[in-house]
Amino acid sequence: MTATEFWRAILAALLVFITFQTLTPQVDTNDSGFMIARIISEWVFGSEMMSDKVLHFGAYGILGAVAAWAKISRYGAAWTAPIGLSAYGGVLEVMQALGGVRTGDWIDASANMAGAFAGFAVGVFILSAARARA
Repeated sequence: MTATEFWRAILAALLVFITFQTLTPQVDTNDSGFMIARIISEWVFGSEMMSDKVLHFGAYGILGAVAAWAKISRYGAAWTAPIGLSAYGGVLEVMQALGGVRTGDWIDASANMAGAFAGFAVGVFILSAARARA
């Protein structure tokens, strides 16, 4: 298995996981595993109320970075990966709104998009730095 194939498998697994997490009933965010999101939210926004947006940004940031490492692109343009991830996040928010189990939110979709682009940029930077060292 090549490195690209490895990262593509990781990306596929993450997409399945995030789809499941997005469309099933909401987990208890008082769990200690979500404490870092509350801390970041308090630090950045001055309130824990935005910790859900921090989680959205982080999840899609990871997706964006992995998409860069998986060399995902369409029409020869690498930046189609975060655009596709943004559309994926938007579709999931619409599905939440239609599903009745959770509620869709355009701010969540915006955090997804920002995370996808930021993560992709970080992923590309890491790839470039690794190539420069080689």
